[in-house]
Amino acid sequence: MSRAEKVFPDNLSVDTFAGFPVKDYLLARAWYERLLGRPPAFLPNDIEAVWELAEHRYVFIKVIPEHAGHASSLVFLGDLDNFIARNAD
Repeated sequence: MSRAEKVFPDNLSVDTFAGFPVKDYLLARAWYERLLGRPPAFLPNDIEAVWELAEHRYVFIKVIPEHAGHASSLVFLGDLDNFIARNAD
């Protein structure tokens, strides 16, 4: 079993989000709509917009003016306890 297979086996559900803090929601949303060629897949609230790039792969913007120009990555694992147990060593 390769290291990648041990860390992320095929049966582990993994959702990834790349987040981009912005200052101006409307301006940023319009820019990402042009970049990605479509409107957001969903709007979780008044300060966020989310685009699905592929199954379980997302890009989002969120109004956080003091962090504009930075980015973050989020990974959601379907079975965190099993992931930790498999990779405890």
